[in-house]
Amino acid sequence: MAKPQPDELNAYIDQAKRDAIFAYGFLRETGTLTASHIGFNVSHKIPGHNKLLTVSFPPPWSRDREPKASLVEFAPDSEHILTEERLDADTVIHAHTHSWPRGR
Repeated sequence: MAKPQPDELNAYIDQAKRDAIFAYGFLRETGTLTASHIGFNVSHKIPGHNKLLTVSFPPPWSRDREPKASLVEFAPDSEHILTEERLDADTVIHAHTHSWPRGR
């Protein structure tokens, strides 16, 4: 894959953010994330770059409701789950949820 140019890279990052926001909304609205969705973030390794985009979503009690995006260098020799070749993945979703026992 050719390395995206700066404008293409910015467009790619913007689309990846929109995709993460859509995925979060879908999981929340379908009940996949319970009402206490206390932790949720999406990390995506950008193809052709050593960059990792992470979009983090606030807990329900946060006054700031906007997701936060960060872009950092991705070290291919790190212990990050996305370095696992056997997974053949470029995105990981990390979610903390809580389900209450029935009868509560």
